[in-house]
Amino acid sequence: HQQDAALSAAYLQVAQVDASTALQQLPRHAQLPSHRRRHAAAAALMEDLATAAGAKLDDRVGWLGRAADAARRACSAPQIVDDQAPLCDAARVRDLDELLAVARLQQRCLRRARDLLHDARRLLVPDERSRDLERVCQTLESRLVGVSELYNDVASRYGMWDVCLATLKVCGHDDEPLAVKLWTSLIKRLVPN
Repeated sequence: HQQDAALSAAYLQVAQVDASTALQQLPRHAQLPSHRRRHAAAAALMEDLATAAGAKLDDRVGWLGRAADAARRACSAPQIVDDQAPLCDAARVRDLDELLAVARLQQRCLRRARDLLHDARRLLVPDERSRDLERVCQTLESRLVGVSELYNDVASRYGMWDVCLATLKVCGHDDEPLAVKLWTSLIKRLVPN
């Protein structure tokens, strides 16, 4: 039991390593009954890292990707008769996938907001737009934001029409008039009269 506990502790310390790689390094006998718990624990740990304060957005996205992968592996691992209830289910995997998709949209918004900020700083006198973009960039880098905040306060507000369309797709929002309006705005920006 000491060896198994030591392996579990070592496994949880590899948050920066893909869960499947770490699991493959464990001895085969240690993987069988408890590998589902290890994958589920790795998923929870990586999600905690992704949502904790102080991390950069790119790190958060990486951790969420690993969390979703580990959760998928926990769900697909063989169920043994005397095992506890599943530590991960399809709904949990779906939630992590959705969180990851929104975080990737947040990355796109952050890159675009930084570009807009760079353009705004070219002005000799800093204006309210540049100060507002600085706040937006700080917010997007410092924490994961919800899809509504991302859409309303960033993408739509700053004319990131392609990101608005991607947001509708990620959310499964089926509003045809809105999609037509966004496509029209995007085309007008790309092909001026």
